[in-house]
Amino acid sequence: MKLSSRNKLVLIISGLVLSAGAAGILFSWLTLHITSITADLEAIESKLAILEYERNNIRQIEDSLEEKKPLVTRFHTILVDHNRPIAFLESLTELGKTTGNKITLDYSEQESNQESLVFRLTIEGSASSTAKYLKLLELMPYAITVEHINWQSLAQNSGEQTADTRMLITIRVRSKL
Repeated sequence: MKLSSRNKLVLIISGLVLSAGAAGILFSWLTLHITSITADLEAIESKLAILEYERNNIRQIEDSLEEKKPLVTRFHTILVDHNRPIAFLESLTELGKTTGNKITLDYSEQESNQESLVFRLTIEGSASSTAKYLKLLELMPYAITVEHINWQSLAQNSGEQTADTRMLITIRVRSKL
């Protein structure tokens, strides 16, 4: 079968039109996918920028916590171990020995709670030594609150050397579990 030149021309043009149509469809398909990929990349870049911002914030928080670590450590050292207050109690009695006072300690279970321990102290000695005890009590490296003070002057017995002052103190010391 012989094709005339006109039929050949129609076939060639038809082939070119089909090829151009196929190329157009392929081009539009590629354009849509490239646009979609571009949008996905922009979304990923946006998420990466958010993650970088959050990472910087976390670094700042970590740096801030590192700066505050000595303060937190110091705070924990002023708290008395709730289950082991012996070191604190020994420091109270040692303070009495240092000032030359007789010390009596009483733990108040009803007033104590998970955050603090309450003790009643009876300090007997001279007026100056009991005052010195109170001043040194305030300087102790614990979170102590003096809740009540009762200062009593005792009568002197006939020439015997006894305490002339009694101080009754209720203290609350912050504790850690």
